[in-house]
Amino acid sequence: MRTVPILKLSGDEEIRAIFRDGSDGYVLVGTSQGRILLVKNLSATAYMTGDRTVYAKTIDGNGVPSDTAFVNIRYGLRDKIAELAEDMSVTRWKVVTQPFGAEAIKKISGMFTTPVMWAGEDFGWWGDASWTQTLNGGRVVVAIRIASSETGLLSAPWKTYESVDSGSVIWPLEDMSAAGSYAQFKVVIESTISSVGPVMSGLVIPYYSKHASYFFLTKLTMTKGSGIKGGLITASVSVPKHTEVKWGVSNSNSANWNDFLPVELDKLFELPDGFGDRLKVGAKLLSYDDERYPSIDEFAVAFDSNIDNLINRQS
Repeated sequence: MRTVPILKLSGDEEIRAIFRDGSDGYVLVGTSQGRILLVKNLSATAYMTGDRTVYAKTIDGNGVPSDTAFVNIRYGLRDKIAELAEDMSVTRWKVVTQPFGAEAIKKISGMFTTPVMWAGEDFGWWGDASWTQTLNGGRVVVAIRIASSETGLLSAPWKTYESVDSGSVIWPLEDMSAAGSYAQFKVVIESTISSVGPVMSGLVIPYYSKHASYFFLTKLTMTKGSGIKGGLITASVSVPKHTEVKWGVSNSNSANWNDFLPVELDKLFELPDGFGDRLKVGAKLLSYDDERYPSIDEFAVAFDSNIDNLINRQS
């Protein structure tokens, strides 16, 4: 048990009684010479702030030692900033005045991060984020990051928004609406009241899709063992403003656009090793509004073109 001496009497003076002053939490000591000592330097051990017991060996009026007397006290570092040594002893302190004392401000915070959200291949743009909040004296901070790929999203910076009012909140995202089809939210809730905290619900971010239609060429089968290595697609297309046409190739009979390898029109493309002897061409026609649509009049596919011709090679 670690003990810290707080009082030592000299000569024949002995302790007769010990008790706690309930008003200030100090210790009063009665001695054989009729003195009552007020021990105030307990704050010298303020690094042990909390409930502590002070002991003393008492001698009765006949000079007979009695059982060890003790009192329980609560003390702390009040109106002082202390400097502690490595052994936790107080080396010095500075007295300060209120409200600049060493008083801790308690704060509880929690954070929730959503999974990565993907709006899909036909993503157009994000709408305004919205939610409902009741602050109850606390804070609700919402952050979002948006990118064109999942890898890029995880390294993208967060953009934050905070409303100081309870109720429905709308966060316009015009400057980030078309930044990409991947998004993620982070919500930080803070409270300084132990019994109640902010409440946040109904976090929503809508997105708008492009108008898309698909065209797939019947699967072409080459001579067995030919091993297609590359090719070129050329076409006569009409692409008005706010529209586009995407091209892709696949070696399966799939109608899922995610199974197609993207290629550029009129650019030589290479196929991965082991692609096989079968090739299927797909086209995806996209429109950003209800008034304009692209069209394909005709197209042609050249197989095993000179892929070493870097002048017209797909990047």
